Amino acid sequence: MHIDRCKTGKYERILLRDSYRENGKNRHHTILNLTHWPKKELDALSLALQHKNEMELFDESVSEIITNAGERYVCRRNPFRASEISENRKNKIERVECEIRKMNAYLAAHPKSKPATAMKKVNSLIKRLKMSGWMNALIKSATVKVKINNEKLEEASKLDGCYALKTDLPPEMADKNVIHDRYKDLAFVEQAFRTSKTVELEMRPIYLRDGGRTKGHVLVVMLAYQIVRELSRRWSSLDLTVGEGIAQLSSLCATDVIINGKVSFSMVPEPRRMIKKLFDLAGVKPPEVVPNVEEKADTKVKLQNRRKSV
Repeated sequence: MHIDRCKTGKYERILLRDSYRENGKNRHHTILNLTHWPKKELDALSLALQHKNEMELFDESVSEIITNAGERYVCRRNPFRASEISENRKNKIERVECEIRKMNAYLAAHPKSKPATAMKKVNSLIKRLKMSGWMNALIKSATVKVKINNEKLEEASKLDGCYALKTDLPPEMADKNVIHDRYKDLAFVEQAFRTSKTVELEMRPIYLRDGGRTKGHVLVVMLAYQIVRELSRRWSSLDLTVGEGIAQLSSLCATDVIINGKVSFSMVPEPRRMIKKLFDLAGVKPPEVVPNVEEKADTKVKLQNRRKSV
């Protein structure tokens, strides 16, 4: 496999090709047109092809390649991801084989049907599942059969779970392990955005128009996320999420004590065992008595209903 640059006058085509021998002649198979690829991606692909036989770079431990231009490629192979890809490939093969059985059953029941049409449909499915590089359907004895090129399949399987990270940071600023760990930490960043936007905190929808108020709204959400993160750390020994823990705490009630026809204060009963455990792990001691404060508080539901009436 190599990158081939074909010039026709002032135009240039950049193709990813595979060369092979057939009937004593050199043949070329175009895999992909790279003409419109950015230069950085072309350089990365070219470097990968230069080291394509050095599969020891992709191990469970982190390895590194440094180019002459100072660019660094941190390489690693994730065994869990490799297992997922392998299992997914097996499921795709079973799907194609199931489709072939249906096609052959149809051909047997309809003698006038054309095997070539069935083969075309199966090859279309194989292409859609991105397995045409090592699998294809053919006709044999008026039935459709599947052919798997084990050599190409083994070659494609070598990259299961492999990935590379590109950076221009010099090694004295961050070694390969630091770069890899910071990349993995992006998963926590994505989880933080998801939690802030749609899960417990519900940053959206935003009903504010003034820029300062919107920033204040986002600031409050970010501060609330710090509380969610701390509760997640303290409740990590329990088999529940922060949202489930807050739902448990919301079931805690208070008993109003009425004196002279007015609510004087509220008494908090002894919490259930699960709620008490949540309080203990969070380092919070609930009060036994809550004074009555005659102040109105607007909730999200009240605000929405009020805006609808306006």
